[in-house]
Parts: sequence; C-alpha cells; structure tokens
Amino acid sequence: MPITTASNYKTSRGVPGSDYDTIIADIITQQQAWLERQCGRAFDEATYTDEAYDGTGTGELWLDNRPVSTLTAVKILASDGTTTTLDSGDYRLVDSQYIHRLKSTGWDAVSPWDGYSGPCFPRGHGNVLVTYTAGYGSGEHPDDLVSLMYQLVDIALHDRGHSALIQQQADGVVQRTRMTPTDAEKVKADLIRPWKRVSV
Repeated sequence: MPITTASNYKTSRGVPGSDYDTIIADIITQQQAWLERQCGRAFDEATYTDEAYDGTGTGELWLDNRPVSTLTAVKILASDGTTTTLDSGDYRLVDSQYIHRLKSTGWDAVSPWDGYSGPCFPRGHGNVLVTYTAGYGSGEHPDDLVSLMYQLVDIALHDRGHSALIQQQADGVVQRTRMTPTDAEKVKADLIRPWKRVSV
C-alpha cells in the first residue's frame, strides 16, 4: 500500500474534479520511489528473507527497514558457508529497530580494539542473515510521513505547472510563482532529513 493515494491527496488539498487523477497517482509512485532511495529504506510492509548484514563485533545490529513487526530468524554464516540459527532467547528486538544480543555461549567480543566486551554479532561481511517483516501496512503510515508525501507531490506538481495551491488570482488572471530547481531540491532535502536511515 503506497504512503498515500491520489484521492487522499486531492481531499487534503481541496482539489476538485478528476482531470489530474492519473498524473497525481503517477507522481505519488515516482515520489515514493525517490523518497525510499534517498532515505535508504522502504516504507511499505514487506518480508525480508535472509537479508545479509555485516557483523558489528558488538551486541547491536540495526536493521535496514523499520518499524520491524516480526523478527523470524537470525543466523550466523560461517566462512565455510554453514549457518547457525540463533535460539530466539539469544537476542531480542528493541524499539522495532535493532537486535540486541543477549548473553549466551560463544560469539563474545573481548578485544580492546573493539571497545566492547560481551555477547556480540561476530565481525564479518554479510555474515549475519536476518529474516523479518517491517514497514507500514495499509492505513498505518504515520501522519507526518503522509504529510511529507503530500508536500513532495505539491513540489512535483509545481514543477509541472499544475498545482492548484500555487495559483494566485489577480484581477481575474491566474499567476504562477515558480520555484527554481535548486530551491525545490533544498526544500525536499529538508523535508526528508528526519526519515533518512542512519548507519551506526
């Protein structure tokens, strides 16, 4: 389910008629794809199977897609290609965002260079495989994320010269005040900053 729909956008903006329904729907699809690329995360609910992560050598592993609703499996991939599935009691999901490694046998980081001592996800490249479900289901997208999408659609329509919101009536003549591409990119960058995935 996309972040919003053409119908919801039109209701929010008080746009009458159906002349631009197709255009608005296409823009929503394009802007959500752009937003997800820029933020490094997906927003719609999906299941990720054996998604590979680099072991951090610490007790925390942040997942790329959030919020996480179901954490199904965590596996450690050895150099010989064999995998070990961790017992569900060996870790827990915190704040629907990251996995915290609990005390168990093995995989303890004790190196002073790591700056960490305790149960960990062993260091490596793509050596931790996680299966989980994350994202927002239909009707679950936060209001501020929906509002962000409305603003991105506003800017895209503005660029096309079709935004009802930028029309100003002066002596019966419609005047349009256009935003420069540079200004538009700055506004978009400011809007999406709170939603960007931060690597830790």
